[in-house]
Amino acid sequence: MERKKPFRFANNTVLCLSPDFILPEEKRPCLSDVSHINLVPIIDLKDCGECQNSLVQNISDACQKLGMFQVINHGVPPDLCQSVLVALHEFFQLPPEEKALYFTADHSEQVKIFNYYFKGDDQKKVTMWSETFSHPWHPTEDFTHHLPPNPVQYRDVFAAYAREIGSLMNRLLSLMSKGLGLEEDSLVRRLGERPNLYTHANYYPPCPEPELTMGLNEHNDITGLTILQQLDGVPGLQMKYNENWVAVDPVPGALVIILADQMQVLSNGRYKSPVHRAVTNRWLPRLSLAMFYAPHDETLIGPMEELIDEGHPPIYRNYRYKEYMEEFYRQEGKKRRVKEAFRLNSPMEGTKPFRFANNTVLCRSPDFTLPEEKRPCLADVSNINLVPIIDLKGCGERRNSSVQIISDAWQKLGMFQVINDGVPPDLCQSVLVALHEFFQLPPEEKALYFTADRSKQVKIFNYYFKGDDQKKVTMWSETFSHPWHPTKDFTHHLPPNPVQDVFAAYAREIGSLMNRLLSLMSKGLGLEEDSLVRRLGERPNLYSHANYYPPCPEPELTMGLNEHNDITGLTILQQLDGVPGLQMKYDENWVAVDPVPGALVIILADQMQVLSNGRYKSPVHGAVTNRWLPRLSLAPYWPHGGVDI
Repeated sequence: MERKKPFRFANNTVLCLSPDFILPEEKRPCLSDVSHINLVPIIDLKDCGECQNSLVQNISDACQKLGMFQVINHGVPPDLCQSVLVALHEFFQLPPEEKALYFTADHSEQVKIFNYYFKGDDQKKVTMWSETFSHPWHPTEDFTHHLPPNPVQYRDVFAAYAREIGSLMNRLLSLMSKGLGLEEDSLVRRLGERPNLYTHANYYPPCPEPELTMGLNEHNDITGLTILQQLDGVPGLQMKYNENWVAVDPVPGALVIILADQMQVLSNGRYKSPVHRAVTNRWLPRLSLAMFYAPHDETLIGPMEELIDEGHPPIYRNYRYKEYMEEFYRQEGKKRRVKEAFRLNSPMEGTKPFRFANNTVLCRSPDFTLPEEKRPCLADVSNINLVPIIDLKGCGERRNSSVQIISDAWQKLGMFQVINDGVPPDLCQSVLVALHEFFQLPPEEKALYFTADRSKQVKIFNYYFKGDDQKKVTMWSETFSHPWHPTKDFTHHLPPNPVQDVFAAYAREIGSLMNRLLSLMSKGLGLEEDSLVRRLGERPNLYSHANYYPPCPEPELTMGLNEHNDITGLTILQQLDGVPGLQMKYDENWVAVDPVPGALVIILADQMQVLSNGRYKSPVHGAVTNRWLPRLSLAPYWPHGGVDI
């Protein structure tokens, strides 16, 4: 097998893990701390006159909360997006001596290849693990004479791409103007008649040790607006939110919209310019294409007059864009805070901590901090898609095949996810909304259900870990437990507000799905389809656990739910979309079981492993916390009915 040659930069530097590429320890990306929650919204731009107001509101909300969102149905043809990335990839694969024609450290050059770097306090430069190609673009004027003649298709493809991106830029700026309550051309006018339009194509080769370097260091975009295209299937973009890093993974067919510093200043701080970065990976090259819309050097930038009043005084002073760029270069080698140099004031805000039903305030204290050897090692958790997703649609027509697939999953893992399971999606959503409202009730109202008495049918309680010294460490979660039944009335056990009505309907659907799964499990063991239901008993003790996990400032120090096997027969778990936390132990390693939209997680429990004489597995699993979003899960259990197992 021919050994692959290492990638060479345009200046003929060979990428290798030398001191030239290794960041100081305190500046390295802590990849284990990165969240994979779906924080950045995906907004559909598909033309619909009647939903224009809703579209403006969605974009405005994203601009105010995050300063970043992804758009689909944006009007840029998918084949054109693909073609421009192919052309760029071919460009970066040119021999170093051909790329060297464009290599320069002179940032005033319009067409250039360069490398980003980090400069520490000792002024030593550490080169980023990437190469950047920059040149002008324009939606209507001819700029192709600036572009390289090789690859041969580059000029034509990029000219076509620029026309489409120009149209999208104008549409987005119009929607953002409306989101500020302004005329639709307001932002275009304030950004100036002769904007500086340029692009950065960034190529990130695979890196043998992604934890030691960066593809692109943390930064705010310095322009007005960025439209970023990512290579499908290769993550790397991350955004800072509440001082923590969140992955912004590629969505097929989507473009990432990133607001830049001038937009935050013009909006008087209402719209955000997010800090973001790019990390590398061990396996695949990554490619991104950023199209920038910047003001002209002489354009006057400052809070727009329409957004200033007594209640909203200006946060920034006025400046010409060239002043901003002078400050940008003045801060080279430091942690850049460029727009802050033009700031007039600095407001602050805070949030209330969550309280358990027993009125305990969640905080970083010894009561919640696990012994070091019992803490989750989040850096070691695998995100491979190990747990299969099984489609139950049309199971009758392909019953033998479905039985085999499900049986294989139970024998190998004891866990899988199901889609098209028959439980209406709006009902799944409604029951989670009701439970979320329940957990947000005042502590004194929830206290009516709080107890340490396990014999109580309806209760709120907290799980804990007890060490060898018998000291208890409380888990970072609150659990609400009560009975359920698919056909009998159990609602008198439930709180009158807001769970009671919706849970009865949910229980009927879950009961049907439980019976269907137990039938398939029986068939998978070569038994009659009612065998497992009969062996689990005629009067199963059906109960449910709803688990609420508030955001945690230090997820590495605690657990939402410690590692365990379910002790019952079968569990159907519903997770809140977009908020990971469930993990399964496989071959002594932890694997994330992230939520799949519209899916339910099926978990076999200990009694099923015993009944199957070990053929089916009862997996060890647990739940970790995250820094940013509350997590909610709902687990109806099918235990045994007091019979011998």
